[in-house]
Amino acid sequence: MLAPRFSEWLGHVPVLQPIALIVFLVLALVLAVARIAMFRNEDGKWDPALGLANIRLGVADVFSAVGRLRDAHPKQRLQIVGSFFVGASLLGLAVRAAFNGLYDLGVDSWDFDWSDQWDWSALVGGAVLWVWARWATHRDGQRAALLADPSENAQAAEAVAQAFVGLPNVVDCRDSEAAAAFLRQSSHPLVTRLVSELGAWRPRRSDTEKPYQHSLFRKLRVAVPEAEPQLEVPLRSQGLPYMGRIDILLGRCVLIEIKRHLTTSTAQKALGQIEMYAQIWQRKGPVVLVLCDTDPYFAVSFFEPALNRLRASGLSVVAVLAA
Repeated sequence: MLAPRFSEWLGHVPVLQPIALIVFLVLALVLAVARIAMFRNEDGKWDPALGLANIRLGVADVFSAVGRLRDAHPKQRLQIVGSFFVGASLLGLAVRAAFNGLYDLGVDSWDFDWSDQWDWSALVGGAVLWVWARWATHRDGQRAALLADPSENAQAAEAVAQAFVGLPNVVDCRDSEAAAAFLRQSSHPLVTRLVSELGAWRPRRSDTEKPYQHSLFRKLRVAVPEAEPQLEVPLRSQGLPYMGRIDILLGRCVLIEIKRHLTTSTAQKALGQIEMYAQIWQRKGPVVLVLCDTDPYFAVSFFEPALNRLRASGLSVVAVLAA
C-alpha cells in the first residue's frame, strides 16, 4: 500500500532521484574526508601508520556491529536495521539516477526496468526505524539518569561530577571485590554503570592505545546504549576553543581518556593532559583516566597525590585501573 503511493507521488516529482544522488555523493564526500582526517595525529601531523590502524579498527567495528546484533538491545537492533535500509536505499536511488542519466544521454543502453517503489519504501521505513529507536534510547537514558547534557541541564552534570568525587582518587576495577565496594560508595547510576563495565572489561592486549579505545567504546555501546557513548569527539564540537579529541564521551558529560603502559615520563605527560582537560571541562562534568597495562603500585604512588591536588582545587577527576 505504501510503496505504490510513493511510486505514484515520485512520478509527479521527477527531481527526487537527482536529489537522492546528490545526498549520496555528499555523504560519500563527508566519509572520504573523515577517512583522510584519520591519517592525522593529535598534533595535526600526517601519520600513515595511524591512518591504516584507524581504518582496520573501523572495519573491525563494522563486523562487531554485525556480531553484536544478536545480543544488542531491541532498540539497538532496530537502529542498526534502520541504518542499513537507509544506506542501501540511498545507494540504490543514486545508482538508478546515474544510470538513468546516462541512458537519457545515449551513453549507456541499460535502463532500469523495475519499479523504484522499493527503494523509496526502504528509505522512508529505515529512516522511521532509526529515528524512533534513537529517540526511544535517548528517552530511556534521561529516565535512568544516564544522560546529563551540561548545555541542557547543568545541575544533572554537576551531580555526576560530585558522584565521581565521592570515589577514591585511584580506583582499581581489576579486583571484583574492590570494584563492588566502590560501587557501593557510588551515588549515581552513570558512575555505577561505568565502574561496573570497566570491571568486566577484558580487552585484547595491544601495543597502542587505539585498540583499547575502540574496545571500550564497543563495550559501552552495547552495555549502556542509553548513555550514548561517542568515540573520538572533537573538543570544538563541545563548544571548546581547543584542538584535540576526547577518547570517549559518555552520558554527554563524562570525559574518558585512555592510557596504557605508563612509565614515569609518559605518566607525567598523561597527568598534564588530564589536568588540562579537567580545567577546560570543569563546567561540563568529570574527567576519568582509564589506565591499561599499568603497574598498580606505580599508578597509586604517582596519581594519588596529583589527583588529590586537583580535587582540592574543585576539579572532578578520577583514575581507574582497568584491563
